[in-house]
Amino acid sequence: MKFFKFLVLSIGLVLSLSMFSNSASASGVETKVSTDNRMSAYSSLWYLTFNQGYQSKAYGSWKNGTSGSGPASLTLAKSVTVANTYSGTLSASKKDVSASVGFNITSSKSTTASYTVKVPKGKKYMIQWRPVYKKYKVKQDAYIGSTFMETTYVYPKKYDYLDYRWIVM
Repeated sequence: MKFFKFLVLSIGLVLSLSMFSNSASASGVETKVSTDNRMSAYSSLWYLTFNQGYQSKAYGSWKNGTSGSGPASLTLAKSVTVANTYSGTLSASKKDVSASVGFNITSSKSTTASYTVKVPKGKKYMIQWRPVYKKYKVKQDAYIGSTFMETTYVYPKKYDYLDYRWIVM
């Protein structure tokens, strides 16, 4: 569904911005406008953000959990606080980038998961864990007034689940 939003600048210009809803037929494109009050009213810096969609999984670093010797079952039950995050250049506001991808790019939550491995006799294992994220791409077009300035990209990462592995010590 396409609609138009009109922005009246203080110098009397009317700027028409084409906005798209986030749907499969529009290739997941959603447009938001943010403004930056650091500039004067006659040369306001503002951004259009475009959700470029899901890109890939992203992984946090491995962290050590519990270790033990066999023969035994070794279990790591982990309760952690994980946060959505982003990489790249954040030019537009966090609020507008969040609206573009449909989730708060800086929110955090607590999660609990567990992992069990059988340790053979004479061996010592350690269970490690890491957060896994879904990584998205957001295009940010900067304008001063009605003049296009530059494009930058930010990569929001939404927490998905905890990943586990075991290593021999």
